[in-house]
Amino acid sequence: MKKYATSLFLCLTSLVTFAQEGSSDTQERHPLAPDGIWNVRWVLQDSSTPGSLNPTDKHIMLHREYGSSITGYSGCNVFELPVTRTTVDSKGIHMTTRFATQSKRECSTQDTYAENKFLKRISNGTITFNEVDGNLYLLTKDKIQYVFADEKLDKLAKDLRRYDWKLTQLDGETGNFRQWITFNFHNYLVEGNTGCSKFSAPFAVDAKNSTITLFDVDHAAAKSCGSNKDNATKDHFLKYFDNSTYQFSIADQTLIIYQNDKIVMKFDLAKKNSL
Repeated sequence: MKKYATSLFLCLTSLVTFAQEGSSDTQERHPLAPDGIWNVRWVLQDSSTPGSLNPTDKHIMLHREYGSSITGYSGCNVFELPVTRTTVDSKGIHMTTRFATQSKRECSTQDTYAENKFLKRISNGTITFNEVDGNLYLLTKDKIQYVFADEKLDKLAKDLRRYDWKLTQLDGETGNFRQWITFNFHNYLVEGNTGCSKFSAPFAVDAKNSTITLFDVDHAAAKSCGSNKDNATKDHFLKYFDNSTYQFSIADQTLIIYQNDKIVMKFDLAKKNSL
């Protein structure tokens, strides 16, 4: 661990400052991605027993490809937090952040309060990260500490991300459907095909409770199909992307999504990037 920390420190000190502004064509590709703490999904641990691997519904990911950002799920909404400056010293990796942007899901008063408090603590200021034995320690600008664990400890989330998923059953009807989905954990998007065109929608996973939230699709951007039957299937499929939370399971190479204990969709796994 000491050898790794020394190597990480030496690498990071050569990358003291970088800008979020500008196009990806003109910005430097940072050599650390996807090593170290970068491009790993970090799941917030139970604050009463830090490091106990009882994930809550909050998670973050630190990106360092062209510039930097922190994305995540803050309890109700997906968020993105631009990073304008990164420095390293003996106390950790310090990131200066801007204000977060969020999706627009309506939340309960309690969830909104908790979410805003969390985002306020990490936005528009300098926060500090330290990684120790698979745990990521975040010290906020007001000196509050959060403890995150590597998402590889969440088997359901890992399996969900590992494959593409082809629709085989929709509300009890089986067939050779053209719809498929894949889970982009870098941007927290479900991506795939409606049967007529590509689509994407934000999502959030609570591996502890085996639930998945599928946020709304921009239906205006969903291309119309060539026939009434195909359009009906597309609309039936997309109706489940409605800001609702569903139970899910993965067994025998099948992803099953439930609503009120009823199976609404089944998907067979496929090799990543094969559909």
